[in-house]
Amino acid sequence: MTLEEYKKLIIDEINELNANPCFETLAKVEASIDFYSDWYKDENFIRPRNDIGYFRSLYSDEAREVVDKFEKLDWQLQVQYMYPEA
Repeated sequence: MTLEEYKKLIIDEINELNANPCFETLAKVEASIDFYSDWYKDENFIRPRNDIGYFRSLYSDEAREVVDKFEKLDWQLQVQYMYPEA
């Protein structure tokens, strides 16, 4: 898989988030964005700030409400949502 293919996967996940705005789908998207950012940095030596901003601009109003609630959770709980297998 390439970075461009992974970027498309994230957009598909954001579409799922917009259709089902909840902590679980948001956490999946955020974990994918984190992974993409790390991968991009490994290849290009900078963070993809424009891409990250673009991804988040695709969130629906309902998804943004979930983001606001998610950000108020304890950090450990956020991590548990993002990486449930860890």
